Amino acid sequence: MKTENKIIIAVAVGGGAFLIWKNWDKISEMFKKKDAADGGEPKKDDTKTQTSTGGGTTPIDSAYKSAVMRLQEILGVAVDGDAGKQPNGRLEWYFCDYLCEFNPDKAFNENYPSLRKNGKGKVSPSNVVFYIEALRSASSPRQSLNKGLDAQARLKDFMAKYGL
Repeated sequence: MKTENKIIIAVAVGGGAFLIWKNWDKISEMFKKKDAADGGEPKKDDTKTQTSTGGGTTPIDSAYKSAVMRLQEILGVAVDGDAGKQPNGRLEWYFCDYLCEFNPDKAFNENYPSLRKNGKGKVSPSNVVFYIEALRSASSPRQSLNKGLDAQARLKDFMAKYGL
């Protein structure tokens, strides 16, 4: 092979490598979209799978994760976008219709009986908005119970103040 041909090949390979390096983000996006469309691996930023107790997998997208993060902020637990023991345990406390204690481990071991009875079960993509709205509107059983207890305390104070 002549030296001129070797130089031409080296320049072509170098130019191709430079173009690939310069446009790597576009190229990788193109392959990720193609894989997701063909039923392959979806993009890691958009979706991931979480094994549910039913043995199957549930797709969890970034909208669900951000909704869980909003719910965690409302509940006052660690915000990580994962609906685990802490958020479900705190929701169990909010949906308990009697004066129960906050114990996420106990609630987990008992499979969240108050959430199943008074709510819509453990946090999932189908009910996360329900729980956010219930807490914002103060319509959970615990919040209603607290309103009743506050009203009773105010009534007692009123009666004591006026000697009734």
